[in-house]
Amino acid sequence: MAGKRILVVEDDPASVVLMNAILEGAGYRVETVRDGASAIASVLREPPEIVLLDLRLPDVDGLELVHGLRSVPGAGAVRLVLVSAAVMPRSREAALAAGCDDYVAKPVDRRALLRIVEALIAGRAAARR
Repeated sequence: MAGKRILVVEDDPASVVLMNAILEGAGYRVETVRDGASAIASVLREPPEIVLLDLRLPDVDGLELVHGLRSVPGAGAVRLVLVSAAVMPRSREAALAAGCDDYVAKPVDRRALLRIVEALIAGRAAARR
């Protein structure tokens, strides 16, 4: 799974450092953007395997961004994972209802994040066969 491209959409510097360290340490290629407009531009340029996106971004709500990303031509197979400090059960339900493939609570646990990323990439690879 290493070498696969992951887009991190996060405006908090500490969260960016943590997620990049986890993902790059596992061998993934990581691009980080800080807002929804940049996320859509990145997906249009080169659809990643997975987009990890924060719920609260400076220019758009994360759930609104999910809808925007789902409408990008050619990006329908991109896996979307909402990453948020909102840990109420309804937060996860709202993310899944909006079109996310999974949900990760902050503070991000390294093993949990990698388990989700690896499962989503493996599922996508199996679906291509």
